[in-house]
Amino acid sequence: MDSKKDIMKNLIIFILLNLLFLPEEIFTQSKDSILVEFDNKVITVDEFVTRFEFTPWPRRNIRYIDEELKLEFLKTLIAEKLLSIYGNEIKIDTSFDLNLAYKNLEKMIVRDALYRKEIISKIKLEPDELNNAIAKSQITLYARYIFDLDSAKIFSIYDALLNGAKFDSIFNSRVISEDQKSPIEITYGTLIEDFENVLYVTEPGNFTRPLKSSLGYYIFKVDSSRMNIAMGPKEFNDASRKAEKILKQRIEEKLYNEYFKKFFSNKRGEADGEVFWNLVEVLTKRFKYKFEHQSPIRNNEYIIDPEDVNQIENELGNKKNFILIKMEKKNFTISEFLRTLLFKGFSVIDSTERHIASKLNKAIKNFLEDEYLAEEGYRQGLHLKPEVKKDIEMWKDFYYSTWYTLSLKNNIEITDEEIENYIKERSISSEEIILVNIQEILVDSLDKVELILNKLKEGDDFGQLAREYSKRKWAAEKNGEFGYFPTTMYDEIGRTAERLNIGEIFAPIETKDGYSIIKLLDKKIERPDSVSVKNFSELKDKIRLELKQKKFDQQRDKLVANLAQKHIKNINLELLKSIKVSNLNMFVYRYTGFGGKMTAVPIITPYISWYEEWKKINKSLP
Repeated sequence: MDSKKDIMKNLIIFILLNLLFLPEEIFTQSKDSILVEFDNKVITVDEFVTRFEFTPWPRRNIRYIDEELKLEFLKTLIAEKLLSIYGNEIKIDTSFDLNLAYKNLEKMIVRDALYRKEIISKIKLEPDELNNAIAKSQITLYARYIFDLDSAKIFSIYDALLNGAKFDSIFNSRVISEDQKSPIEITYGTLIEDFENVLYVTEPGNFTRPLKSSLGYYIFKVDSSRMNIAMGPKEFNDASRKAEKILKQRIEEKLYNEYFKKFFSNKRGEADGEVFWNLVEVLTKRFKYKFEHQSPIRNNEYIIDPEDVNQIENELGNKKNFILIKMEKKNFTISEFLRTLLFKGFSVIDSTERHIASKLNKAIKNFLEDEYLAEEGYRQGLHLKPEVKKDIEMWKDFYYSTWYTLSLKNNIEITDEEIENYIKERSISSEEIILVNIQEILVDSLDKVELILNKLKEGDDFGQLAREYSKRKWAAEKNGEFGYFPTTMYDEIGRTAERLNIGEIFAPIETKDGYSIIKLLDKKIERPDSVSVKNFSELKDKIRLELKQKKFDQQRDKLVANLAQKHIKNINLELLKSIKVSNLNMFVYRYTGFGGKMTAVPIITPYISWYEEWKKINKSLP
């Protein structure tokens, strides 16, 4: 089993934040300085640094190769922009699936901008509030409580206490939960605010009035309190900052609830009942199949994936175009709604029709809320604000580039004649072949990537996790191990593995099958004469995949090189050298306003081979 120390050395750090703070010196550079200039777009220092810092990258932990890694990343980023330009030229935005996928993400960004305008910008801390919060943060209370679901019973107990009954006697006569074997410790922020306000003015030895929560009714008795008087300046400042953060979160929650209630007071939307139940029927059938033939994500939870959507739409036939959701100004078909479910995620823990109908009903409610909030953001013109436009454009480039790349790959065909010629050429060729052996865990979602990386961080065995979670069953049966294969195979997996150090773990690699977490077990170089023609013949399907990858690589390299020659005006390599970066490999989630989660930046994998092709065209390149 891998030791925890080794796992931590080679593992990507998973971070989930609302706001991200990098070392200050990284952003002392001019953010608007232009690294690369194209005909109608640029790559700024700001975009480069942000994306570099929040993108996992092979060999990132090796400090002395910073310059090499920065150049690799810039070349990959340039290729993304060029393919996006080309996608725009050939009007790839006419694709139904691309439009919906990209539009869903754009709406999330617009909702986030609305949240920042209507909620975050209105958070104001009054001096008295802040001082009160800091004062509370210096006091720890120790208390016990009596709980009951029945209001009549709790008020009867309260009356008895007022008439002289002993709290301890009543407390001891009731079933005591494990968390009350000793008084519970209460610090600022650990209870809901209404409870906290009462407890902090209750003298030790006294009890509170009945306090109502969503769970039931409580009477607390404060046994004792402790003032944290032994704090040094640093500890006090840390505690004050924590108290300020809690206070801001509480104000934010109040503003959110007020805005949400007012905004939706006059909004209307509905689902067509007949269409809804048609969808429930087909969804139930699909999830019954998944429960019987697939493994859950976690805790018996199954999530909808692209293959499910294809199967559901095939089952529905023309009904997939029926209007499911009706709003005041627009309607949405089943197909449009299903793609939103794919984007946001839809999971069930039960394959019964009742459970799925309940989950689908909640998903439709959330869909209506999201659409109305996005509509309000667009109405206010928030999508036109410079920082929002920049965010949207960054993701648009990624989506267009990725979509065209997949389209190019899917259109490549390999004939049997090409395979036969390849086998013959290999038998007389002296070309060296780089072979790698990896373990892989292939999963459906980034949530699952997060789960597995956390388990690896805790010291779980990679092979055991592969057996338990990986979708690639033939490899999962062997602890996720592939066996040796040329790095020209398996798309980004092969290319990424070639760049890793032995023992290094890398994630996520997005492929047409899902998200891969890989660990490099070994790497070696062989010549064709060490592999017999007979063996190649037995690997016809693998050779077809390898040739398809090679043809794709060649076509993409030539295309990107020609696009570079046509569209790139300048690359400022001296500016690139001056940029300071960290060597911390991070995979970062960004939480967005009004509910939503996305990667902090689009995740790209190394792609630099196009540059050598460009050098053949442009002899002046370094």
